[in-house]
Amino acid sequence: MEKTLKITPLDPLFFRSPLPFTAGEQDWAPSSPLPLPGTLYGAIRSLILTKREFSQFLHGKGYQDIGTPTKKGTLAIKTYMLLRDAKDGSFDYLVPAPSNIAALNKEAEKASVKTLEPFLLPGVVFEPPKPQSINAFFYIKEDAEAIPKRWISLTGLKKYLNQESISSKDLTKPLQLYEPEPKSGIARN
Repeated sequence: MEKTLKITPLDPLFFRSPLPFTAGEQDWAPSSPLPLPGTLYGAIRSLILTKREFSQFLHGKGYQDIGTPTKKGTLAIKTYMLLRDAKDGSFDYLVPAPSNIAALNKEAEKASVKTLEPFLLPGVVFEPPKPQSINAFFYIKEDAEAIPKRWISLTGLKKYLNQESISSKDLTKPLQLYEPEPKSGIARN
């Protein structure tokens, strides 16, 4: 049985990168807009368990969907995304915007949006960037500048993938959704 869940926090949530806090090595953890998959899985699994008999779970009998303390069950998270609520009660799913989207003027809210073309060096064969590669150069023909990280609606992403023009309405600034807050780590002996 598949379900779609909309999780709305009642208090501020803090998600951090999975960096270790070994004394003397790392004292800052950059914030993350979304929890790691294991964090979300554990929270949903714990919520389900609050509605069940805990002793059955604890003594290893478990449940088919959430498993036992040492073994996962059939519960699986297929995907998760940020949502942007609209004033009419609907909402948009949001995903990170591709990095080759640029603004043609400096005012991001009123900016026209352009997809940059790969920059081809003379005599060099262009290979599309491999997944998780950040070593791509893009040529800017017009007076444009890269837009800092944005989120794009699924409608905007579909336009982007179909090589249709997107507008600034398809993009959302991170600060319109959440506030990043790096925290200092505390060393313990």
